[in-house]
Amino acid sequence: MSTERFRRRKRHLYILRFVSGHCYVGQTVAPRRRLLQHQRLWRKPFAMTLVGSVVGTYADAEHHEQAWRYLAHQRGHLIYASPGIVVNPTRRMTAERYALARQLRWITPKGPAGRLTRWIRRVVVGSVLGAGMIGLALTQPGLIQVLRSAYRTLAHVLGD
Repeated sequence: MSTERFRRRKRHLYILRFVSGHCYVGQTVAPRRRLLQHQRLWRKPFAMTLVGSVVGTYADAEHHEQAWRYLAHQRGHLIYASPGIVVNPTRRMTAERYALARQLRWITPKGPAGRLTRWIRRVVVGSVLGAGMIGLALTQPGLIQVLRSAYRTLAHVLGD
């Protein structure tokens, strides 16, 4: 049996965020190596975000890992335990883990930069589709309904 789990060392905590809105929270001593492992394991695109580090044993880092899972769950994300397995992180919470979760701040791509990005997306998409609608409406009046539907669908997909 390996004693690596009981050795005190720096362990990095990370979140894998999937397009579906699901998250996976993990820990590693080698983030680059773990990223490559995840890329081979998961069959869907994700972004890896390092959220902190802990100097301690595997069990020490596991408390922080569970606190991050709980925080992600509180933000509306479904939590993967492994590919295809969704878990409820509240079942493994303890008083210590709740205390850790209260100290954490969720790292999110939204905020001032996110609002600006959404605004730019709206302007660009609206301008391109608007110009297309006007051009086609002048030549093919029946296509205006199709373009309106496409615009609504695209706006919904972009989250606007």
